[in-house]
Amino acid sequence: MKPLIAIELDDNTHNQPDRKTRDDFVNSIMANTNMPLLRFKTDEWNSEIIKHRITQALSQN
Repeated sequence: MKPLIAIELDDNTHNQPDRKTRDDFVNSIMANTNMPLLRFKTDEWNSEIIKHRITQALSQN
């Protein structure tokens, strides 16, 4: 079994400086492993957007 994508739900704490640093670190790890990382803001997502972005990410692999 191999993961195909990673998904992270970002709440309002992701606006804090320490979280931005952590998010940059996670983004770099994911980029180095060629693993798509989909981020969704918890207060702005809807199921159609999520389905669309997941479908796009999986079709590119």
